[in-house]
Amino acid sequence: MKVMMDGANKMEDELQKLYSEVNRIIEEGDLETARRIVEENYDALVDSLGDVVPPGVEQAAMLDILAQLRLSLGDTNEAEKLLEQIERILETSGTETNVAMLENILSHVGNMYKALGQSGKAVPAFESSLQIQENTLGEDSPLIVRLLMGLAATYLENDEEEKAIETFQRVVATIERTSGPNDEQLALPLAEMGHILLEVERFDEAEAALLRSLQITEQVYGPEHWQTGCATCSVARVKTAKGEFLEAESLYRKGLQYVESSTDFPENEDEILMSKANIRGDLAELLDALQRYDEAQELWKKNLEEKEKELGKDDVELTPTLLGLASSFQDAEKYDQAEPLLRRSRKLLTNQFGPMGLETCEAMIRLATVLHYLKKDDESEVLARQALRIRESTYGPSHPSTAEACNTLASILNALNQCEESLTLMQRVLRIHETEYGADSLELAVTLELIIILLDKLDRKSEILPLLLRLEKLMESEASGLDFQS
Repeated sequence: MKVMMDGANKMEDELQKLYSEVNRIIEEGDLETARRIVEENYDALVDSLGDVVPPGVEQAAMLDILAQLRLSLGDTNEAEKLLEQIERILETSGTETNVAMLENILSHVGNMYKALGQSGKAVPAFESSLQIQENTLGEDSPLIVRLLMGLAATYLENDEEEKAIETFQRVVATIERTSGPNDEQLALPLAEMGHILLEVERFDEAEAALLRSLQITEQVYGPEHWQTGCATCSVARVKTAKGEFLEAESLYRKGLQYVESSTDFPENEDEILMSKANIRGDLAELLDALQRYDEAQELWKKNLEEKEKELGKDDVELTPTLLGLASSFQDAEKYDQAEPLLRRSRKLLTNQFGPMGLETCEAMIRLATVLHYLKKDDESEVLARQALRIRESTYGPSHPSTAEACNTLASILNALNQCEESLTLMQRVLRIHETEYGADSLELAVTLELIIILLDKLDRKSEILPLLLRLEKLMESEASGLDFQS
């Protein structure tokens, strides 16, 4: 056994040397030499190992290092092939020997699948690695917290919110048991758990977790640190979701003040810039919802100014801020000020994703709507038809996003007195919404009203009465708080 362990340690040392050397060459920019070293040393390394570790595990360990290096080189297809080979080897090899090495391999596999955007494949690797750690260290060991945190994040990426929440709860319980209820390590898992609880609309639980995270963060960093500011704004997001708008605004302003006045910035200054921009954006959206448009627009403009200074004026990453400011102008019915922002957004997105890119479509629909309000219906119609083609080709003819594009085009055609086509589009919207929300949903009310207006304009009065009766029953159902059964 001692000979075997010594051999395993020697192998890991050799693999680490190879990994470090190739990464150094990659950092120097000599990718071809790095690839050549990986390919030439792999066979030599296999020959030098002999039989010092059980067959299977040694192959998986070497493929693990090779896959990491391929990923560092940007050779994602090659890395994925190697990961598949590792999985096949581990399926057929035993897990009783060389447990520490196997746990490392599985952790690396999980991290590589995450980097490849394949969280579904990362989950079983992390779960297997966790099982080994639990068997070795015990299920309550604080040493497994790091792996649990990674597993929870992977569950979230895989849209398994409940599993992510349960895993974060386990992390919190483990830290509390070993380090006490106010340990600074609790701030991060409580915050992460609070954000997921907010997403799944478990608002009271989210607020409790985020308030506790804020309390610990303030205890560790002080009341005016930028991290305390960010934690304060996390609580503000819950207050907004609960409809407690004035308290949310107060928390946002306090948190933003802490972040903007802090001098204790992280090493990566991009993090603090992103925090400021996110907080301003959240507060601006709240103020827009409260119809305090001038205040909201000042925040949007501040974000745009900072991003332009950081990125230049032609970077596609400006578009969320441009669209946010445009929305504020649009909500305030200042369509002439929204138009140039939407044109600029569309241009940046077109340059990045092409004129028929799905990413371009959002700005296109918004611009079409604004041009419609500015009575520029000819151009508006062209954009709306193009947006509808993009949505149809991406989502199909019966998707809610396609219905949105149909609705936009129908409104424009109605203004151009093309009522027949407008009616056809709105009837299509109604069918999609019936499938999406149910035939008895109040979500259908606005669509029914628009169809009735179009039928009236077309003098098709006999078709109006059934729709009026249906609309009346929907409204009565809403007023009584009962579900209408057709």
